[in-house]
Amino acid sequence: MFWRVKKGGSEEMKRRYRYTTSLIAESIAYSFTSNLEKISEEKYIKKLFNKFSLFLPYPVSIRLPSQDLINEMNSLGDKIILIEGIQSSLSFFMIKKELRNRVILRIHNWESNYHREMAISSVGFRKILHNLVALQYKVYEKILFSYQIKIAHISEDEKKLMEVKFNASKHYLMPPIAKSIIDINNEKREIVDFLIMGDMSISGNYVGAEWFAKNVWPALLEKWPDRKLHIVGINSEKIRGSGIISHGYVENLKEFIENNKTVSIIAVAKGGGVKIKTIDTMVSGIPAIYSIKSLEGLMHKEDVMANCYNYTHGNFSSAFIACCQAVENIENTHTYTEYLKKYCLENYSEHAYEKSFNAIRYSQ
Repeated sequence: MFWRVKKGGSEEMKRRYRYTTSLIAESIAYSFTSNLEKISEEKYIKKLFNKFSLFLPYPVSIRLPSQDLINEMNSLGDKIILIEGIQSSLSFFMIKKELRNRVILRIHNWESNYHREMAISSVGFRKILHNLVALQYKVYEKILFSYQIKIAHISEDEKKLMEVKFNASKHYLMPPIAKSIIDINNEKREIVDFLIMGDMSISGNYVGAEWFAKNVWPALLEKWPDRKLHIVGINSEKIRGSGIISHGYVENLKEFIENNKTVSIIAVAKGGGVKIKTIDTMVSGIPAIYSIKSLEGLMHKEDVMANCYNYTHGNFSSAFIACCQAVENIENTHTYTEYLKKYCLENYSEHAYEKSFNAIRYSQ
Protein backbone atom coordinates (compact mmCIF):
# COMPACT_ATOMS: atom_id res chain seq x y z
CA MET A 1 0.00 0.00 0.00
CA PHE A 2 1.35 3.38 -0.92
CA TRP A 3 0.36 6.93 -1.66
CA ARG A 4 1.76 7.69 -5.09
CA VAL A 5 4.73 7.06 -7.34
CA LYS A 6 6.35 10.23 -8.58
CA LYS A 7 10.12 10.56 -8.12
CA GLY A 8 13.05 9.96 -5.77
CA GLY A 9 12.12 7.50 -3.03
CA SER A 10 8.82 6.77 -4.76
CA GLU A 11 10.71 5.75 -7.89
CA GLU A 12 12.61 3.24 -5.76
CA MET A 13 9.27 2.00 -4.42
CA LYS A 14 8.35 1.12 -7.99
CA ARG A 15 11.49 -1.02 -8.28
CA ARG A 16 10.63 -3.00 -5.15
CA TYR A 17 7.01 -3.36 -6.20
CA ARG A 18 8.01 -4.89 -9.51
CA TYR A 19 10.61 -7.15 -7.95
CA THR A 20 8.29 -8.26 -5.14
CA THR A 21 5.50 -9.16 -7.56
CA SER A 22 8.01 -11.17 -9.59
CA LEU A 23 8.81 -13.17 -6.45
CA ILE A 24 5.30 -13.50 -5.07
CA ALA A 25 2.65 -14.22 -7.68
CA GLU A 26 -0.30 -13.39 -5.43
CA SER A 27 0.60 -9.74 -4.92
CA ILE A 28 -1.42 -6.61 -5.48
CA ALA A 29 -0.68 -2.95 -4.81
CA TYR A 30 -3.26 -0.45 -3.62
CA SER A 31 -2.52 3.21 -4.19
CA PHE A 32 -4.03 6.67 -4.30
CA THR A 33 -3.05 6.99 -7.95
CA SER A 34 -3.06 4.20 -10.50
CA ASN A 35 0.05 5.24 -12.39
CA LEU A 36 2.27 2.42 -11.13
CA GLU A 37 0.93 -0.55 -13.04
CA LYS A 38 -2.43 -1.42 -14.53
CA ILE A 39 -3.20 -3.82 -11.69
CA SER A 40 -2.87 -1.05 -9.09
CA GLU A 41 -6.16 0.24 -7.77
CA GLU A 42 -7.28 3.55 -6.31
CA LYS A 43 -8.29 2.79 -2.76
CA TYR A 44 -7.81 6.04 -0.89
CA ILE A 45 -10.47 8.70 -0.44
CA LYS A 46 -9.49 11.81 -2.39
CA LYS A 47 -10.23 14.48 0.20
CA LEU A 48 -7.83 17.23 1.20
CA PHE A 49 -9.71 17.76 4.47
CA ASN A 50 -11.79 15.32 6.50
CA LYS A 51 -12.86 14.66 10.07
CA PHE A 52 -9.32 13.55 11.00
CA SER A 53 -7.55 16.65 9.67
CA LEU A 54 -7.51 18.55 12.98
CA PHE A 55 -6.17 15.64 15.04
CA LEU A 56 -3.63 13.93 12.80
CA PRO A 57 -0.53 15.04 10.89
CA TYR A 58 -1.83 16.52 7.67
CA PRO A 59 0.05 14.04 5.42
CA VAL A 60 -1.63 11.18 7.35
CA SER A 61 -5.12 12.67 7.41
CA ILE A 62 -5.31 13.10 3.63
CA ARG A 63 -4.37 9.45 3.10
CA LEU A 64 -7.66 8.17 4.42
CA PRO A 65 -8.32 4.59 3.28
CA SER A 66 -11.73 3.91 1.78
CA GLN A 67 -14.02 1.46 3.54
CA ASP A 68 -13.69 -0.80 0.49
CA LEU A 69 -9.97 -1.02 1.10
CA ILE A 70 -10.41 -1.80 4.79
CA ASN A 71 -12.91 -4.53 3.91
CA GLU A 72 -10.45 -6.04 1.43
CA MET A 73 -7.63 -5.90 3.97
CA ASN A 74 -9.84 -7.60 6.53
CA SER A 75 -10.47 -10.43 4.05
CA LEU A 76 -6.78 -11.09 3.35
CA GLY A 77 -6.44 -13.74 6.02
CA ASP A 78 -2.82 -14.74 6.57
CA LYS A 79 -1.36 -12.57 3.78
CA ILE A 80 1.33 -9.99 4.50
CA ILE A 81 0.28 -6.32 4.41
CA LEU A 82 3.18 -4.01 3.53
CA ILE A 83 2.42 -0.34 4.20
CA GLU A 84 4.77 2.19 2.66
CA GLY A 85 5.51 5.12 4.97
CA ILE A 86 4.08 6.48 8.21
CA GLN A 87 1.89 8.74 6.06
CA SER A 88 -0.10 5.72 4.85
CA SER A 89 -0.37 3.99 8.23
CA LEU A 90 -3.90 5.05 9.18
CA SER A 91 -5.24 1.75 7.88
CA PHE A 92 -3.33 -0.05 10.65
CA PHE A 93 -5.80 1.30 13.19
CA MET A 94 -8.83 0.55 11.00
CA ILE A 95 -8.29 -3.13 10.22
CA LYS A 96 -9.24 -6.00 12.52
CA LYS A 97 -6.97 -6.24 15.57
CA GLU A 98 -6.11 -9.87 14.84
CA LEU A 99 -4.63 -8.83 11.46
CA ARG A 100 -2.23 -6.23 12.83
CA ASN A 101 0.49 -8.82 13.38
CA ARG A 102 0.49 -9.35 9.58
CA VAL A 103 1.47 -5.73 8.94
CA ILE A 104 4.95 -4.56 7.99
CA LEU A 105 5.32 -0.78 8.12
CA ARG A 106 8.22 0.42 6.00
CA ILE A 107 9.72 3.68 7.25
CA HIS A 108 11.14 6.01 4.62
CA ASN A 109 11.76 8.88 7.06
CA TRP A 110 11.35 9.42 10.78
CA GLU A 111 8.71 11.99 9.95
CA SER A 112 8.71 14.10 13.13
CA ASN A 113 12.49 14.56 12.84
CA TYR A 114 12.27 15.19 9.11
CA HIS A 115 9.75 18.01 9.45
CA ARG A 116 11.66 19.50 12.37
CA GLU A 117 14.75 19.61 10.17
CA MET A 118 12.78 21.14 7.31
CA ALA A 119 11.45 23.82 9.67
CA ILE A 120 14.98 24.90 10.58
CA SER A 121 15.79 25.83 6.99
CA SER A 122 12.35 27.26 6.14
CA VAL A 123 10.90 30.73 6.65
CA GLY A 124 7.49 32.30 7.12
CA PHE A 125 4.35 30.18 6.86
CA ARG A 126 6.28 27.14 5.64
CA LYS A 127 8.36 27.19 8.83
CA ILE A 128 5.23 27.34 10.98
CA LEU A 129 3.65 24.50 8.99
CA HIS A 130 6.68 22.20 9.31
CA ASN A 131 6.89 22.84 13.06
CA LEU A 132 3.18 22.09 13.48
CA VAL A 133 3.37 18.88 11.43
CA ALA A 134 6.51 17.80 13.35
CA LEU A 135 4.61 18.20 16.63
CA GLN A 136 1.61 16.29 15.25
CA TYR A 137 3.86 13.48 14.05
CA LYS A 138 5.59 13.28 17.42
CA VAL A 139 2.26 12.52 19.10
CA TYR A 140 1.08 10.20 16.30
CA GLU A 141 4.34 8.21 16.25
CA LYS A 142 4.19 7.71 20.02
CA ILE A 143 0.74 6.14 19.64
CA LEU A 144 1.52 4.12 16.49
CA PHE A 145 4.77 2.66 17.78
CA SER A 146 3.31 1.70 21.15
CA TYR A 147 1.90 -1.33 19.30
CA GLN A 148 3.95 -4.43 18.59
CA ILE A 149 4.25 -3.62 14.92
CA LYS A 150 6.99 -4.80 12.56
CA ILE A 151 8.90 -1.74 11.37
CA ALA A 152 11.15 -2.03 8.33
CA HIS A 153 13.68 0.80 8.09
CA ILE A 154 15.62 1.87 5.01
CA SER A 155 18.04 3.85 7.18
CA GLU A 156 20.42 2.09 9.54
CA ASP A 157 20.86 5.33 11.53
CA GLU A 158 17.12 5.75 12.09
CA LYS A 159 16.71 2.06 12.94
CA LYS A 160 19.26 2.31 15.77
CA LEU A 161 17.67 5.46 17.20
CA MET A 162 14.06 4.27 16.92
CA GLU A 163 14.86 0.91 18.51
CA VAL A 164 15.75 2.79 21.68
CA LYS A 165 12.85 5.26 21.61
CA PHE A 166 10.11 2.84 20.49
CA ASN A 167 11.09 -0.50 22.01
CA ALA A 168 7.56 -1.96 21.95
CA SER A 169 7.81 -2.37 18.19
CA LYS A 170 10.04 -4.81 16.33
CA HIS A 171 12.65 -3.12 14.15
CA TYR A 172 14.26 -4.50 11.00
CA LEU A 173 16.38 -3.21 8.14
CA MET A 174 14.86 -3.37 4.64
CA PRO A 175 17.32 -1.70 2.25
CA PRO A 176 16.18 0.12 -0.89
CA ILE A 177 17.16 -1.20 -4.31
CA ALA A 178 19.83 0.76 -6.18
CA LYS A 179 19.56 1.02 -9.95
CA SER A 180 22.39 1.83 -12.30
CA ILE A 181 21.98 5.11 -14.19
CA ILE A 182 24.77 4.13 -16.55
CA ASP A 183 27.48 1.48 -16.63
CA ILE A 184 30.69 3.19 -17.67
CA ASN A 185 32.65 -0.05 -17.15
CA ASN A 186 34.90 1.71 -14.67
CA GLU A 187 36.64 3.66 -17.40
CA LYS A 188 39.47 5.55 -15.77
CA ARG A 189 38.61 8.67 -17.66
CA GLU A 190 40.11 12.07 -17.12
CA ILE A 191 37.85 14.35 -15.09
CA VAL A 192 37.29 17.61 -16.95
CA ASP A 193 34.16 19.17 -15.44
CA PHE A 194 31.87 18.98 -12.42
CA LEU A 195 28.25 17.82 -12.42
CA ILE A 196 25.31 18.26 -10.02
CA MET A 197 22.17 16.21 -10.74
CA GLY A 198 18.79 16.49 -9.08
CA ASP A 199 15.31 17.91 -9.03
CA MET A 200 15.83 21.47 -7.79
CA SER A 201 12.19 21.78 -6.79
CA ILE A 202 13.18 19.54 -3.85
CA SER A 203 14.51 21.75 -1.06
CA GLY A 204 17.31 19.41 0.03
CA ASN A 205 18.71 19.34 -3.51
CA TYR A 206 18.34 23.05 -4.23
CA VAL A 207 19.84 24.31 -0.96
CA GLY A 208 22.85 22.02 -1.36
CA ALA A 209 23.42 22.85 -5.03
CA GLU A 210 22.97 26.59 -4.54
CA TRP A 211 25.42 26.67 -1.63
CA PHE A 212 28.02 24.76 -3.65
CA ALA A 213 27.54 26.98 -6.72
CA LYS A 214 27.83 30.21 -4.73
CA ASN A 215 30.53 29.29 -2.24
CA VAL A 216 32.74 26.51 -3.61
CA TRP A 217 32.48 26.79 -7.38
CA PRO A 218 34.02 30.31 -7.67
CA ALA A 219 37.20 29.05 -5.98
CA LEU A 220 37.34 25.98 -8.21
CA LEU A 221 36.82 28.17 -11.29
CA GLU A 222 39.67 30.43 -10.18
CA LYS A 223 41.91 27.36 -9.87
CA TRP A 224 40.74 25.87 -13.19
CA PRO A 225 39.35 28.69 -15.40
CA ASP A 226 38.51 26.36 -18.32
CA ARG A 227 36.36 23.93 -16.35
CA LYS A 228 32.56 24.01 -16.13
CA LEU A 229 29.94 23.17 -13.53
CA HIS A 230 27.01 21.39 -15.21
CA ILE A 231 23.71 21.35 -13.33
CA VAL A 232 21.09 18.90 -14.56
CA GLY A 233 17.51 18.54 -13.38
CA ILE A 234 14.13 20.20 -13.08
CA ASN A 235 14.45 23.90 -12.15
CA SER A 236 18.25 23.79 -12.40
CA GLU A 237 17.96 27.02 -14.43
CA LYS A 238 17.44 28.83 -11.12
CA ILE A 239 21.15 28.41 -10.37
CA ARG A 240 23.34 30.67 -12.48
CA GLY A 241 26.86 32.01 -12.43
CA SER A 242 30.15 32.24 -14.24
CA GLY A 243 31.23 28.87 -15.63
CA ILE A 244 27.88 27.30 -14.71
CA ILE A 245 25.79 25.57 -17.38
CA SER A 246 22.24 24.80 -16.27
CA HIS A 247 20.68 22.20 -18.56
CA GLY A 248 17.22 21.85 -17.02
CA TYR A 249 15.59 18.46 -17.29
CA VAL A 250 17.65 16.04 -19.41
CA GLU A 251 15.68 13.24 -21.03
CA ASN A 252 18.66 10.94 -21.65
CA LEU A 253 20.87 11.20 -18.58
CA LYS A 254 22.89 8.14 -19.63
CA GLU A 255 23.91 9.82 -22.87
CA PHE A 256 24.72 13.07 -21.08
CA ILE A 257 27.08 11.37 -18.63
CA GLU A 258 28.71 9.35 -21.40
CA ASN A 259 29.45 12.50 -23.39
CA ASN A 260 30.82 14.58 -20.53
CA LYS A 261 33.89 13.71 -18.49
CA THR A 262 32.62 14.85 -15.11
CA VAL A 263 32.83 14.11 -11.42
CA SER A 264 29.43 14.28 -9.73
CA ILE A 265 28.79 16.40 -6.67
CA ILE A 266 26.07 14.79 -4.54
CA ALA A 267 25.23 18.07 -2.86
CA VAL A 268 22.31 17.01 -0.65
CA ALA A 269 21.83 19.48 2.22
CA LYS A 270 18.89 17.98 4.09
CA GLY A 271 16.41 15.14 4.11
CA GLY A 272 15.86 11.81 5.82
CA GLY A 273 16.31 8.10 5.24
CA VAL A 274 18.69 6.82 2.57
CA LYS A 275 19.21 9.09 -0.43
CA ILE A 276 18.32 7.10 -3.54
CA LYS A 277 20.45 9.41 -5.69
CA THR A 278 23.46 8.43 -3.59
CA ILE A 279 23.15 4.67 -4.00
CA ASP A 280 22.18 5.00 -7.69
CA THR A 281 25.35 7.03 -8.29
CA MET A 282 27.47 4.49 -6.43
CA VAL A 283 26.11 1.41 -8.18
CA SER A 284 26.53 3.14 -11.57
CA GLY A 285 30.28 3.48 -11.05
CA ILE A 286 30.14 7.27 -11.45
CA PRO A 287 33.07 9.16 -9.87
CA ALA A 288 31.56 11.38 -7.19
CA ILE A 289 32.08 13.63 -4.20
CA TYR A 290 29.44 13.26 -1.48
CA SER A 291 28.06 15.63 1.10
CA ILE A 292 28.03 13.87 4.46
CA LYS A 293 24.27 14.43 4.54
CA SER A 294 23.93 12.41 1.32
CA LEU A 295 25.59 9.44 3.07
CA GLU A 296 23.17 9.51 6.00
CA GLY A 297 21.45 6.22 6.78
CA LEU A 298 23.79 4.00 4.76
CA MET A 299 24.86 0.65 6.13
CA HIS A 300 28.48 0.56 7.33
CA LYS A 301 28.61 4.33 6.91
CA GLU A 302 32.01 4.70 8.57
CA ASP A 303 33.57 2.37 5.99
CA VAL A 304 31.86 4.28 3.17
CA MET A 305 33.13 7.63 4.44
CA ALA A 306 36.65 6.23 4.63
CA ASN A 307 36.43 5.18 0.99
CA CYS A 308 35.02 8.24 -0.74
CA TYR A 309 35.63 11.96 -1.05
CA ASN A 310 33.12 13.73 1.18
CA TYR A 311 32.48 17.12 2.71
CA THR A 312 30.26 18.88 5.21
CA HIS A 313 27.57 21.11 3.72
CA GLY A 314 28.34 24.69 4.73
CA ASN A 315 32.05 24.01 5.22
CA PHE A 316 33.96 25.59 2.32
CA SER A 317 37.34 24.08 3.14
CA SER A 318 36.16 20.48 3.30
CA ALA A 319 34.22 20.82 0.01
CA PHE A 320 37.03 22.60 -1.84
CA ILE A 321 39.68 20.12 -0.68
CA ALA A 322 37.49 17.11 -1.60
CA CYS A 323 36.94 18.48 -5.12
CA CYS A 324 40.63 19.17 -5.65
CA GLN A 325 41.62 15.71 -4.43
CA ALA A 326 39.07 13.99 -6.67
CA VAL A 327 40.35 15.77 -9.78
CA GLU A 328 44.07 15.62 -9.00
CA ASN A 329 44.20 12.01 -7.71
CA ILE A 330 42.49 10.15 -10.54
CA GLU A 331 43.74 6.70 -9.54
CA ASN A 332 42.45 7.14 -6.00
CA THR A 333 39.12 8.50 -7.27
CA HIS A 334 38.56 5.42 -9.41
CA THR A 335 39.64 3.12 -6.57
CA TYR A 336 36.93 4.72 -4.43
CA THR A 337 34.44 4.39 -7.29
CA GLU A 338 35.13 0.66 -7.63
CA TYR A 339 34.79 0.15 -3.88
CA LEU A 340 31.43 1.97 -3.72
CA LYS A 341 30.00 0.05 -6.68
CA LYS A 342 30.90 -3.27 -5.05
CA TYR A 343 29.53 -2.01 -1.72
CA CYS A 344 26.17 -1.15 -3.31
CA LEU A 345 25.91 -4.44 -5.18
CA GLU A 346 26.36 -6.22 -1.84
CA ASN A 347 24.05 -4.10 0.29
CA TYR A 348 21.47 -2.43 -2.02
CA SER A 349 20.77 -5.05 -4.66
CA GLU A 350 17.55 -6.93 -5.39
CA HIS A 351 19.09 -9.94 -3.65
CA ALA A 352 19.83 -7.92 -0.50
CA TYR A 353 16.25 -6.59 -0.49
CA GLU A 354 14.81 -10.09 -1.00
CA LYS A 355 16.90 -11.49 1.85
CA SER A 356 15.78 -8.77 4.27
CA PHE A 357 12.14 -8.96 3.16
CA ASN A 358 12.01 -12.72 3.72
CA ALA A 359 13.65 -12.37 7.13
CA ILE A 360 10.87 -9.99 8.19
CA ARG A 361 8.08 -12.02 6.57
CA TYR A 362 8.98 -15.18 8.46
CA SER A 363 9.97 -13.57 11.77
CA GLN A 364 7.78 -14.15 14.81
